[in-house]
Amino acid sequence: MMKSEDDNHFEQLKQWVSVAHHIPGRLRLKFKLSVISYLRDFNTDGIKSTLQSFPALKDYRLNIAAGSLVIEYDAQVIPFNLINQAFDQHPETSTAAINQLQQLAEQLLPELGELS
Repeated sequence: MMKSEDDNHFEQLKQWVSVAHHIPGRLRLKFKLSVISYLRDFNTDGIKSTLQSFPALKDYRLNIAAGSLVIEYDAQVIPFNLINQAFDQHPETSTAAINQLQQLAEQLLPELGELS
């Protein structure tokens, strides 16, 4: 199976974050120390507008001082296990979950492709 550009972006993201805590509806990612200085200058407007336009994502909180990002999502729409599998260290499991999440996003928000 060939990796899409989104898969590659997600694989890059996994190098910089780890799942600190995850319960259905709430995911907390912890950033590695090497990326925290970059976050201080990061413009979060793009993240905010994307989250607001995607109905299954409810809110996010970026805490630069703690180096974490909390994402609240609709657990009735986004399966808990798919998020866990997307962050799995086994590439096959991760890629399959990312593909399923992308299909779900395309179903929920057909214009998602126009945002990227």
